[in-house]
Amino acid sequence: LYSVPVGFAWGGILGLLSYSLFPIMNQQITTMMYFLPIRLKGRSFLYIIILFRLLPGLLLAFSSPVYLLFYLPDLGGILGAYIVYRAQLGR
Repeated sequence: LYSVPVGFAWGGILGLLSYSLFPIMNQQITTMMYFLPIRLKGRSFLYIIILFRLLPGLLLAFSSPVYLLFYLPDLGGILGAYIVYRAQLGR
C-alpha cells in the first residue's frame, strides 16, 4: 500500500495557473511567497512551478518508479493548458 503524497486535483489547478501565465510570459509579475513579494517574469514563475513538481518526482522515482506516477498528472495539467493555449492562439 502506497501513500499518495500529492492529490491528483493539482494537475487541474496547475493547468489553470499556467494557462493564466502564458499570455504574460515576458512581463514582470509580483507573487507573494510566504508574505514576501517577489518580482519575476511569468516565464521564470512557470519554470519554478515545473521544477517544484518535476524534481521531487524524479528523486522519488529512484526509490520506486510508482512515485513518478503521482507527479505526472501535475505536469500533464500544465502540458494540457499549453496545448489549449496554442490551439486558441492559432484561431
